[in-house]
Parts: sequence; C-alpha cells; structure tokens
Amino acid sequence: MYNNGTTAVNLNGLKIRYYFTKDGSASLNGVIDWAQVGASNISVALGSTSGTNADSYVELTFNTSAGSIP
Repeated sequence: MYNNGTTAVNLNGLKIRYYFTKDGSASLNGVIDWAQVGASNISVALGSTSGTNADSYVELTFNTSAGSIP
C-alpha cells in the first residue's frame, strides 16, 4: 500500500477485501503467518458474497497497534 497524501493513514481505519471464486465446496480458513506490522495486529474474516462475479471474500482489518502508513 502507498499513501500519496500529506498525512499518515491509520491502518485501523482500513478494511481490505479480496473477492474470489473458490474451487469446490471445501471450507475456507485464513491465517496470518507473518506481517511487518505484527500478525497479532491483523484479523482475518472469510465470507460469502454474490453479485460480484465471485462467491467468497477474505477481509483483513487492523487493530490500533498496527500503526499507520506515513
């Protein structure tokens, strides 16, 4: 991610969603193995969706200890 603005952006104000179509009917699992901001500062949620040319999504959110993008 890049911040082209003039002020820092707090990560805890962002949600990142990636939409995809899963193969088959297996259940999904999301794990953060490593992250520069600390894996414990990121939460993973998986969900179903429709109308987006996808049937699933993974969503990443950040807690206040994740910091900001300068």
